[in-house]
Amino acid sequence: MKAFFYQQEKNFNITVIKDRVLWFIVIWTIFVFFSSCSFIRSPYLLTGIQFNKAIRDLSLFPINSSRFRLSELEDKKAIVFFMREKDCPISEKYGPRIARLEKRYSKKGIQFIYNYVGQFRAKESAEEDLKKFGFQGPYLIDSKQTVMDALSAETTGDVFILTPERRVVYRGPLDDQFHLLKSALRAKNNYVSDILDAIISGKKVVPKELPLLAV
Repeated sequence: MKAFFYQQEKNFNITVIKDRVLWFIVIWTIFVFFSSCSFIRSPYLLTGIQFNKAIRDLSLFPINSSRFRLSELEDKKAIVFFMREKDCPISEKYGPRIARLEKRYSKKGIQFIYNYVGQFRAKESAEEDLKKFGFQGPYLIDSKQTVMDALSAETTGDVFILTPERRVVYRGPLDDQFHLLKSALRAKNNYVSDILDAIISGKKVVPKELPLLAV
């Protein structure tokens, strides 16, 4: 009988230890994620962005091309802004996919622009991010958060799709594959690709906003 109760107590202690380890891993994962990404607000919340208002004609200074204004892109079918940060897991995971999408859509009149929002070693980190994934579009270092303020961007990993008239028609994640604590084998909803395909085909696009960590 004593052996039975001893075994039960042993099993209980092992279960408690496993639970504590699991919670530690969860908390640590959340801490690492939020400490390595720039979040002005919760990535689960919406901003209530004004879709019918054009953003101002920004003057942009890329590190990989010459200075230009957004108004110079009026011949494009759409402009896509990506909020980047080198050490953010979301930025890291989506880097290769974004590069592939750029090659695919740049031939169809879509302009990709990358906006680095990290503050620590910004220039070096931006150059590393640019080199690692081979992005071809203008790459900005938004140290004064000029672009973020104009777009009302608040989260690393956010994607913004603008019309040639600089009106936002989409703000949210690239797709729904990656989440804070889990990742699907593949995306079920390719939000950005679907909207770009609609724009290219001349279909009407209804403005949409989604939280970055869409479930």
